[in-house]
Formats: sequence, C-alpha cells, structure tokens
Amino acid sequence: MKENKNYFDNEKVTDLIIKYQQSLVFDGDKIIKSDKTIEEEIIKNLKLIVNAIINKYSLWRFDEVENLQAEAIVECWKYIPNFDPSKGTCFNLFSLICKYHLIGYTAKEHKNRQNADVDIHPEVESREEFNYSFFLESLEQFFIEKIKTHFKDKEEKYLELTAILMEYLDKNGGQVLGKNDLFSAFRGYGYKLSDYKNFIKDMEQFKEELYDLVR
Repeated sequence: MKENKNYFDNEKVTDLIIKYQQSLVFDGDKIIKSDKTIEEEIIKNLKLIVNAIINKYSLWRFDEVENLQAEAIVECWKYIPNFDPSKGTCFNLFSLICKYHLIGYTAKEHKNRQNADVDIHPEVESREEFNYSFFLESLEQFFIEKIKTHFKDKEEKYLELTAILMEYLDKNGGQVLGKNDLFSAFRGYGYKLSDYKNFIKDMEQFKEELYDLVR
C-alpha cells in the first residue's frame, strides 16, 4: 500500500521524537548538538498538523501561510526536548499548541476578521457557516485575551483548557450535550474535574463581558 504523505502517524512521530531526544547533547541548558536528519523529518510531520489548523480556522486570511507555519513550528519545538508520551499523544499536544498559539498570534488582526472576504476561499460554503465559525473564534479569542492578561501563573494550563472546550463546542455544534460528556472531553486530555471547575470559577468574573459578546 502506498504511504499517505498527508497522514499524521502518531506512533511514527513519537518514535522520531524519542530518537531525536536521545541524539541531543547539552551544554548546561543549551542544546549544542542534535540529529538534523531526524529534526527535518519531525518538522515535515508537524507541518501536517499546522496546515490542518491553518485551514480549519482560515488563518491564511491574516498572514502568509509560510509565516504561520514558522510561528507554529517554533512554538511546538519548545516542547520537543521534554516531550513525554506517557502524558498524552504528540498529536493531541501539538494540535493544541498550534491552535491556541496561532489564534493568539493573529489576534492583532482580530478587528479585521469580520471584514475578511470569505468568498476568496473555496472551502467556505456559506456566510451562515462562516458566521458560526467566527463566533467560536471570537469566543476563543475572548478567553485567550483574559487568560493572558489576568492569569499569567496559570496561562499554559488555561489556554489548553480553552482549546479543549472550543474543540468540544465545535464538534457538537456549539452545544454541551451533558456535563458528563463535557467532563469526559477534559479527562481525555488528562485533566481532572477540579481543573475544569477552577477554570470556570476564575472566568466567571468576566461573564458580563461575555454576555455582551454573544448578544
């Protein structure tokens, strides 16, 4: 069977990362030597995730695809040396990293999103579909801005929780099918019920601003 070059093979990439970690030579905290061949192979596979995120959220509207790819790869690479497959799949980890980093990166263009020409992209089928996607984008951006401003000590954790929540809402048409169903989504990424409750409790102080967003 011919290998599908557009398929992200989690097992293969995990093996590559482990081999890359084993090739690293450090001088203190600085990496002074690594296997460049494996590095290039990992980057090639990471781009499959990056491109999927760029296309799913139409981020090509706000910057050149090459710039978005570079931004996401640099951010993902920070996690490569210490990646631990026992804590979750590399696909889930790097999907979340790409998602919240690129949406945050394009925040400076947020005011221009409503004026973007939807019709220039053949994958956007209707204005109604775009409006729904834009709402989820706006909701996610709302959480990201509040987290980066008010919760520096919990930023990484809360950004991941936000990404999981948005992924759940996107999958289920913006609806919560039930508390147990929602909680299972967070458990799937290794989070406890208490993590989610603390996150929601901290974000409740912004509920009036959130109501303005959804009106």
